[in-house]
Amino acid sequence: MDRGSSQGKSRRRLSLALSPPILVAAAGVLVVLYQWANARPLWLDEQMIALNLRDRGFAGLAGQLWLDQSAPLGWLVLQRFVLLVLGPSELALRAAPAAFGVATIAAALYIGQRWLTEAGSTIFVLLCSFAQWISFYAIELKSYSADTFFGLLLPALAVLAAGASRNAILLWIVAAAIGHWFSLGALLVLPACYAVIAISARRHRELFGLLAAGAAVLAVSIGLQYLLSLRHTQANETLQQYWQFAFPPAEAGLSGTVRWLYSQLEPFALKPGGTARIAAFWISAGLGFAVASARLLGVTAGLVVASGFGLAALRMMPLYERLSLWFVPALYLGIAMFADRAVWFLQKRPLKQPWMNLAAAGAIAAAVLPVCVDVVERGIQDVRTGRPRSTNHETDDRSAVAWLMRQRQPGDVLITTGHALPAIWWYGGVPISDAGGRQFADGGRILTAEYHESRRVCRGRELEEALDGRSRVQVYLGFVDQQPGFDDLLLERLSKFGTVTALRHFAGTSRAAVVDPAHAEGSNLFWEDAGKDTGTWLKGCIAVGQGYAW
Repeated sequence: MDRGSSQGKSRRRLSLALSPPILVAAAGVLVVLYQWANARPLWLDEQMIALNLRDRGFAGLAGQLWLDQSAPLGWLVLQRFVLLVLGPSELALRAAPAAFGVATIAAALYIGQRWLTEAGSTIFVLLCSFAQWISFYAIELKSYSADTFFGLLLPALAVLAAGASRNAILLWIVAAAIGHWFSLGALLVLPACYAVIAISARRHRELFGLLAAGAAVLAVSIGLQYLLSLRHTQANETLQQYWQFAFPPAEAGLSGTVRWLYSQLEPFALKPGGTARIAAFWISAGLGFAVASARLLGVTAGLVVASGFGLAALRMMPLYERLSLWFVPALYLGIAMFADRAVWFLQKRPLKQPWMNLAAAGAIAAAVLPVCVDVVERGIQDVRTGRPRSTNHETDDRSAVAWLMRQRQPGDVLITTGHALPAIWWYGGVPISDAGGRQFADGGRILTAEYHESRRVCRGRELEEALDGRSRVQVYLGFVDQQPGFDDLLLERLSKFGTVTALRHFAGTSRAAVVDPAHAEGSNLFWEDAGKDTGTWLKGCIAVGQGYAW
């Protein structure tokens, strides 16, 4: 090989490495790693799944989880293994979600490089890398990043398998059989994917037999996970009732269901779609499916999106924000395929007059580019200002509970609110497998407090009756689940019981205090924003109950 040929290949490799899609993908990976390395505190949902991972053995992950949690069994097993090997830090617990977040970007790059032009590929990777909610949930300790990955990968593999290749079909079957253990999104895209492959392979008897065998394998695999895990989620009445708002009304009928689905287009585009360009978002994606150069890819992506709305219409899967992330990449793919049509008009010039080709390309660009700019701007802005290292969902449970644990003395009673309990259990190191998280190892009780306007409701559960007059009291207020002014009222009532000897504000809404009845003198320690929320003190009562894991 001569020197000139070698230099030419080196230049081509460098040009490929510096292509816009690859540079955008690299930037997207850096965003995921930046968020992961910042290791913001776990928030409520993450704490609740983490408690299951910490306090249940591998076998215990199969079945009904504590705290009304659910996740694919394979994902749970993976996360518990990581916890045991690497420890319970935020970095360790979010390593697998971050890896799936990076894999989503890699899958988008692969799809773009294989089926789209450089412009379409760049747009697709850009949206999958910087979209606000795909980026946000890429590192959350939940299976949402696995949903985006498998929700994107399996349809792409289905398009490959539809090419009547035995090896490609085998690859899809194996990926599907494995993927649904880690991702609910993988399970939800299976019908659309299987339909595409089956229709394409209908004229090839030997391939159809392979598909039938693959369907049997998938049925066994899915059935096993259903028996071990999914049926418990389905039977959870709390979860079923909670998500009713994300379904069309049961009595809506066909026309009512269609109207309900239409009403979801705007909120869906905003979150999880990540754009306020509602009409352009849906029109671009829909036309992209219809006019895609890679026709089968467009059909498959369109079927995936239709599956999301169809499952909601059938009241099988909520149509709501993070639970619908599994088909958001398919919408972005539709937008990218629509952008590719603009390139097609400019390169192929199918219309007779040059100006007509320019006008068609310009019209497409006018629809697609504002959506892309809006999605990326919102995503970048949220990374810059909406995800501080010290808080998560405007709470800093990690620092606040750590401060309380340093103040703690044996036998101290801790009072918190219902939704702040998981923070105490997780960051306070309280096993919920022992006595349901009702007390610390030193015997100190964990109580929950809630406000009621009517004193009659509190009868028999008053704050004063729950305390023995001797024990010190620790207070933690984090996740806001009580009305404004509750913090002020609780501290005021406790200051009559003893002296507020320590008090700290933390980032966001987190705050903590220590009240000691051994100090006879009064205290002037109050929240620095006392009375700010209401202007006046609440007049009702505080009911106290035993904290426990549900």
